[in-house]
Amino acid sequence: MHDHLTTMNGHLIRDLNNDDRIDQAWYFNGKVFALDTKGKRHKFDVLDQIGDKLRT
Repeated sequence: MHDHLTTMNGHLIRDLNNDDRIDQAWYFNGKVFALDTKGKRHKFDVLDQIGDKLRT
């Protein structure tokens, strides 16, 4: 099986990695995940607003 990282997901990962509230971001099995500085894992979609998602 081959995962193809779309341009939009690539931009999302870049934006997540540039956010001070995120320790790391990665792409796995067609989804984008990020680990925040508190150790909580979040799943992101390209249409999600990072700030809104981190508030939950």
